[in-house]
Amino acid sequence: AREIPIVFIGTQMEVAGAQKLMLSQARWFHSQGYPVKALFFYDKQGLQQQWQAAQPFPLLSLNAWRSGGFFPANLLRVLAGFWRLWPHLRRARVVLTFTPHSNLLAIPLAWLAGVKVRLPTHHGYIEGSSRFMARFHGWLTNSRLVDALVAVSAQVRDYAIEREGAKAHKIVVIENGIEAPPEIRLSADERRALRKSMGADEGQI
Repeated sequence: AREIPIVFIGTQMEVAGAQKLMLSQARWFHSQGYPVKALFFYDKQGLQQQWQAAQPFPLLSLNAWRSGGFFPANLLRVLAGFWRLWPHLRRARVVLTFTPHSNLLAIPLAWLAGVKVRLPTHHGYIEGSSRFMARFHGWLTNSRLVDALVAVSAQVRDYAIEREGAKAHKIVVIENGIEAPPEIRLSADERRALRKSMGADEGQI
């Protein structure tokens, strides 16, 4: 199954939890031999070059929005972003989206493009989001456009059900994981010196 192309889609490039998790998952699938791409609708903090240099897979901004930009111009940017996204979706077998905005923008387009597996993710309430957006997100979750909504906690699952009207059977809870840090091997003398520098006694956990 390693030939299955997977496209990860986020709303904006910025240093935040959902973006960190998205790149972590993309790295893991890449390490397992899957063809992976990570796409963002726009680069909010000018991170594209820095992030690409740190990742072993393609990482692109669709330039589909500009923070503080003129709204009609941004609408044209969104349409141009859809145009740039389309060929990536046409070659994908699985699409995972992160945050409600990328869920709402990319999942319907992925369905139109014939992507076989469409999995939006939900990371929690967004400050200042409207009730209309919440209900629209719930409608998307319940529709046949979505195979399942991945909630990162039971609390987020309950929020999606109660505030967004999402159906429980469409939600799967997969809690956030962490990447294990590289193993550090220290000699006995180095371990003693490290413990001493931290004020920890020998044998203390």
